[in-house]
Amino acid sequence: MRAFLRFVVEATLNGEEDRLKGYTIATGALGRDSSFNPSNDPIVRVEAARLRRRIQAYYAGSGIEQPIRFVIPTGTYAPRIYREPFQKEDDNSQAQEEAPPPSGSHVRSLKRQRLALWGLCAFLALALGSLLYLQFADSGPPLRQHIQKIPVDEKETGPFAPPKLYVENFTTESFTADQLDLANYLVELLKDSSKYLSVVQIMDEPDEQTSIISGSVLLVGGQEILNLRLDTAGSTIPFLRRRIESGHSLQDDPQGTRDALARSIVEILSSLDVSRPVIGRWTKLSPASANEVRWCVVETQFLISSRFATDQDLNNAETCLSDLQENLPNYIPAKISRANLELFKSIISEGPQSQQAFDRAMVLIADVPVDARSLAVFQTFQMLQALARDDKVAVQLMGKQALLPQSFNAPIVADYAQELLVNGQASQASQILEGITPAYLTYPERFDVLLSLAYYSENEFEKAQEVAFRARPRSYPLAWFAQILSAKKANTAGRVAELISDLRKKSPDLYDHPECVLIQQLGYSTLTDKLLADLKNADVGSIGSLADFDSAKHQENCANVF
Repeated sequence: MRAFLRFVVEATLNGEEDRLKGYTIATGALGRDSSFNPSNDPIVRVEAARLRRRIQAYYAGSGIEQPIRFVIPTGTYAPRIYREPFQKEDDNSQAQEEAPPPSGSHVRSLKRQRLALWGLCAFLALALGSLLYLQFADSGPPLRQHIQKIPVDEKETGPFAPPKLYVENFTTESFTADQLDLANYLVELLKDSSKYLSVVQIMDEPDEQTSIISGSVLLVGGQEILNLRLDTAGSTIPFLRRRIESGHSLQDDPQGTRDALARSIVEILSSLDVSRPVIGRWTKLSPASANEVRWCVVETQFLISSRFATDQDLNNAETCLSDLQENLPNYIPAKISRANLELFKSIISEGPQSQQAFDRAMVLIADVPVDARSLAVFQTFQMLQALARDDKVAVQLMGKQALLPQSFNAPIVADYAQELLVNGQASQASQILEGITPAYLTYPERFDVLLSLAYYSENEFEKAQEVAFRARPRSYPLAWFAQILSAKKANTAGRVAELISDLRKKSPDLYDHPECVLIQQLGYSTLTDKLLADLKNADVGSIGSLADFDSAKHQENCANVF
């Protein structure tokens, strides 16, 4: 039952409610293999019914006065949280006087039920997030003055300490006073949050154990948008990426804009997502359910779909997937993910190493049953296979298929758009990417950067700059070059100088050798050649074209970049 609850809550937190079907829950949380048939095995319905009864018992007992209710409605496996209407004190006083106090054994029993409702950490984080969000939904300005510290029992916070967070200054789309004030307001709210929320620690300075919160404020479609993300040092994979819509604009409703974004920040800070850096992404596995370790598959998929990875990230993913497959040999998504990882290595490698990685992928995929080939992770395999073989017809067919609403697949669409871009079809690439709403993508960096480069190739430099600055270079290095080049062409000299200074300070090896990232992500293409020349003109990098590229020194030059 605990595995069932953890699975459905994590899926909901990650915006993956469409995954909450009987088959995925059975294979992802309850240890069933790919041959599971819900018609013959009622395990999912049985566990859902048990959980609903347990939750009902909790709210009928010690949780009867809780204003926030956590339910899994009949007919769906997606959990919901709502506010229970308060009764007037006079109407409830008689019932309170007549109700006998619960016995000590009854209280202990109900506490055990609460523990089972989530292994504590997830349940409390989700409930606390919803409590804060609902409690202050109608708060007036300034919002943080109304946030009251809610103490959390040390025994009920799970085995993980509150995460340490460092807040960077937010960037803005423009340098208008109103937008800068909004960015500063939100940063101060985040910095003050540990005074009011006992589930986070805000640090004055970052260290190796500190996660970094950063953000950008921009105006999109007549409303202010906040891009918020959570990263850790040494990894290109963000732990958290949210694009928050305020529903207001600073011009029409400045206070409504502030309050809407502030409420969303409080909700996110109180969610389980901010604890993920403490829990660990690549956890060393012991025999466990597929649900508890599925992040191996999720994070590997991100590495592959972003088309960029450091050597450390690749090694971590490979180790995690190998351990997962050893402990759960029938967990098919792990096997397909390993094959995808090998194909990714084949694409970014050269010579014998590329062919060896391709051959390993073919061996891994040979054991995958036919009925598992409808999974999205297998569709990724098919696209990677076509890319590794340079099969342009297959890439085009799969790309167009992935654009259809009933079979939409974001990583495959990105691959398709990128192939169009590097083959000189920037206009077609931009049309495809413009039709994708980044706010609904978990990790939209690659879409933003590719769209920026498409605009750049079409000499639409203002558009290129606007889109490029939605991405975060620390986690997606190609964004550095999209931002520098688009800002230079858009004649924002001050911004160019600041970006180049930041690049030299934060990643001097990347500043010296931009070809490392350009070749890994865009290949030996005409576009790569053009970008190298433009970067050289901007005093970034040591070579001005692929003709100057020394393949013999490539591995040495790029060792510190990756």
